[in-house]
Amino acid sequence: MNTDPLATAPQHKIKVDASDLRLGMYVCELDRPWLDSPFLLQGFPLHTESDIEQVRQTCRYVYVNVKLSQPGSVGGRRAPSAAQPEPAGITRKEQKPAGFFARLMSRKDKTKPVLKEVVRPLVASRGAVDETAGLVRTVFDDVRLGKSIDTPQAKEVVSRCVEHVIENPDAMLLLTSIKDKDNYTAEHSLNVAVLSIVIGKHLDMDRTKLEEVGLCGLLHDVGKILTPDEVLKKPGRLTPEEMLIMKMHPTQGRDILMSSHGTLRASLDVTHAHHERLDGSGYPRGLGESQLGLYTRIVTVADVFDAITSNRVYDARRPNIEAFKIMQSQSGNHFDSNLVSTLMEAVGVYPPGTVVKLNNGEIAVVVRANPARKLLPKVMVLKNAKLAPVPPRYVDLAVEHDGTESGLRIANTIKPSEAGVDTQMFRSADFLRQLAG
Repeated sequence: MNTDPLATAPQHKIKVDASDLRLGMYVCELDRPWLDSPFLLQGFPLHTESDIEQVRQTCRYVYVNVKLSQPGSVGGRRAPSAAQPEPAGITRKEQKPAGFFARLMSRKDKTKPVLKEVVRPLVASRGAVDETAGLVRTVFDDVRLGKSIDTPQAKEVVSRCVEHVIENPDAMLLLTSIKDKDNYTAEHSLNVAVLSIVIGKHLDMDRTKLEEVGLCGLLHDVGKILTPDEVLKKPGRLTPEEMLIMKMHPTQGRDILMSSHGTLRASLDVTHAHHERLDGSGYPRGLGESQLGLYTRIVTVADVFDAITSNRVYDARRPNIEAFKIMQSQSGNHFDSNLVSTLMEAVGVYPPGTVVKLNNGEIAVVVRANPARKLLPKVMVLKNAKLAPVPPRYVDLAVEHDGTESGLRIANTIKPSEAGVDTQMFRSADFLRQLAG
């Protein structure tokens, strides 16, 4: 269960006019992009009247997370104007009111690269990622209970993902690179949606088509909800009988979507065909190249890439470069070679979230791509050559590399576990505050 106070589950969110804000409410979303507001981190409680006034000066309305708000602040009579007592066991410093972030953003160094290029995009995109992941979990829970999918809500959150992929592609790729084996199916659906949108963006698709292919990616694996856990989560090789059960999920997913009102026709096709292959060797119908549409081909490439680069119960994650090599070797037979190349171009040799070892021995995480010099991205150095933690340092390798053999550059990629690096820190509010200074 996600206990992060910045997480925003759609079912806990209500729209509140700015004039009706009360002390103790937890603001989880604004009526505008977070980058256009004075607030650094997405999600904050209203502790004082000045907090409320600051929101009113910025927004006409906001969304409030009922679950994270103080009891009595949502509904009932208006809270008194004096600041309410702090909840037992929590200090004011720990709660970090929104005013702290407003003051930070008003400082003269507000345009420093790490804040402008890393922290704010991550903060802005994190809300979309968390909301989409929350929706996936809700969709899966509803299917388990025999309910239909809330298609309009799914379309709404995918639209937000599209917006953030357009505005903050590096942040979205970094956030979706953070994997959790225990939540593989839900996170995989989110990642495939984002990767599909990324591919579509590099194909110059318009906004409508990006939202459509993103929705197809989000719902492509919904049939796995009906796959028994003893098959879905089996750590070893499946028996022939178990494989037959696994191969039912595309058809089951199509049936689930057909029973939901307002389902996109393309989503039906993609869900049913994302395990088909160009040479006809896929399942469940053995379709060939001429029978597979563009959205299906895109989602298939995104699906396989994310699967190979994730820790699954039966296989360890592979580096991105190895994933591309595997997919290139099967291009033309299994995958659309143009789309594999498009994905490689879109995410780069060292996608955001890749843990790397520099030629001076330091350990870093790639946080921003460098389109002009793909081998010299921007990184966050986290450990020295002895693998001891160091204060995070933002480095633009394109600037630091002086063109000589000794210039600072990436020596090789390294598994996070080998480097002792947990990229989950880039989801942490405390870590982002540390980066912001």
